[in-house]
Amino acid sequence: MLSMSKLLSVISISAVTAFGATDSDVLNFFKNQISKNPQLELVSSNVIKKFDVAEPKGWQAVVVEIEFKVKDQNGSRKGNELIFVNGDYMSSNLINLKTGADLKYSATPPLDAKYYDKSRLVYGNEKAKTKIVIFSDPLCPFCMDYVPDAIEAVKKEPQKFALYFYHLPLEAIHPAATSLIKMVLA
Repeated sequence: MLSMSKLLSVISISAVTAFGATDSDVLNFFKNQISKNPQLELVSSNVIKKFDVAEPKGWQAVVVEIEFKVKDQNGSRKGNELIFVNGDYMSSNLINLKTGADLKYSATPPLDAKYYDKSRLVYGNEKAKTKIVIFSDPLCPFCMDYVPDAIEAVKKEPQKFALYFYHLPLEAIHPAATSLIKMVLA
């Protein structure tokens, strides 16, 4: 199965394009890049979220939902891609030259308020300034290590934090996760 990053790797190759970046410009950028790959056909693209990045100043991250078809395959695929704009430039990657870190892998959009659902609050104070939302698979080894530690940290200072929890079974790698969640919630 082809991954979104492999299919859209051509986008990462074109590092910087100079022009003022409106939503239309961003969408045209993706359309032009995908059209260069004869194996892909763009079905749709939509800007779904924009947010300012902390560093470097003046840059904004734009999340674009892309749907495309792969030649000789049935159906279409959909995924999100992140691009950075600052009004004069657009880039698929933003690299910190001092650390070598790619901002693409650390820039995260703010969560919508719907994820701070009171019914999902498991510990802490819903009015706390620091809100933590955990999406967890019960069979994920990382989750098994992280979730109890996060809960204990919030329990120590419940007025400072709000901890919200969502089950997120990763069925492709943990086929029994959904059944396990259903049994626990029954």
